[in-house]
Amino acid sequence: MRNVLILLLLTFLVGCQTKVIVEEELKEGEEMNVEDIRKLGRKGIIDLAVESIKQSPTIDSSTFDIKNFDRIKVMASNKSIYVTFNMTILYVPINSAAHYGVYVNLIDNLMSFSRVANPRDYKEDIKTKLKFFTPTEESEKAIAFVLDAIRKNDRSESEFTIYEKPDYYEIEIVEEEVEGGYKIDKITGKIYDVYHDHLVPRPREKDKEKFEEIKD
Repeated sequence: MRNVLILLLLTFLVGCQTKVIVEEELKEGEEMNVEDIRKLGRKGIIDLAVESIKQSPTIDSSTFDIKNFDRIKVMASNKSIYVTFNMTILYVPINSAAHYGVYVNLIDNLMSFSRVANPRDYKEDIKTKLKFFTPTEESEKAIAFVLDAIRKNDRSESEFTIYEKPDYYEIEIVEEEVEGGYKIDKITGKIYDVYHDHLVPRPREKDKEKFEEIKD
C-alpha cells in the first residue's frame, strides 16, 4: 500500500522538482472503511477531508479555504479513497512560500501538502506554521496580465505556475511527459526565453491499483 501512496503523491504533484511534499499522519479517529465513506457521496467525502485538514497541527489551517481550489477530485478504489485539492493556475509572489495543494487519504490516515517557494530555496521562519496561499487583488491582476499576454502571443496553456520576479513573470508548465516554460516582461507582456523538454515517461506498473473518480 505504501508504494501505491507514493505513486499517487507523484501523480498528485506532477512537476514536484519545484514543489515539496510535506507529509503527516492524520489523527486517529473513528475507523471507516471504503464502503462506509463511499456512502457519504462526493460532497460528504470532501467535507470529511476538509475536516482532517482543519485538524492538522503542522499548518495554519485557518488559511485553508475550499473556494480557492478549482480542481477538487475524489478518487476511490476497492481499498482506498483519497481527495486532492489543487489550483489550475498557481501564483507565487517573490520571496514567499505557501501550500498550493493538498492530498488526503481517508483510509490510510495520510495527508500531504504541496509547498511552493519563490525563490525555490526560500526559507520561511521555522517557528511559523506554513500557510495556504490566499489570492489577493495583486495576484488576481498579475494572473489576468499573464493570461492576456499568453492570448496575445497565440499560446494556450491549461495549467501552469507563475513565479513573480522583479522585472518579469516566470511561467512553468509541467505535464505528464512535457516540461516547459518562458518569461513574460512585466511591462510589455513580451514572451521570451521559451524552452520545451520531453520527460522520460514513468514505467507502468503491472499491478497498479485502479482508481475511479466519484462525481456525485
